[in-house]
Amino acid sequence: MIQGCNADFCKIALIMLRKWINKNGLRDKVHLYLQLHDEITLTCHKDMSEIVLAKTVEIMESAASLVLKNTLLKVDAEISETW
Repeated sequence: MIQGCNADFCKIALIMLRKWINKNGLRDKVHLYLQLHDEITLTCHKDMSEIVLAKTVEIMESAASLVLKNTLLKVDAEISETW
C-alpha cells in the first residue's frame, strides 16, 4: 500500500511541477531530470536552486496530502552539484 501511494503522489507531483515550470516561464532554466520510486531529481541554474528546492518540497508535500488525505508526510530535499 505505501509503495503504491509513493508512486501515486510522485506522479501527481511531477504533473504539478511541470505546470509550475511552464506557468512561470522556466522551461529553459528548470528541467525535470529523473524520477525513481519516491525521488524526483531536477536540474536548474545555480541562482534558482533555493527557489526550486522550496517549491519542489511544497509541491511534493501537497501531492502526498492529496493521496494520503493528511499532512503527516514530510519531504527531505537537498541541493547538490551532482546527483
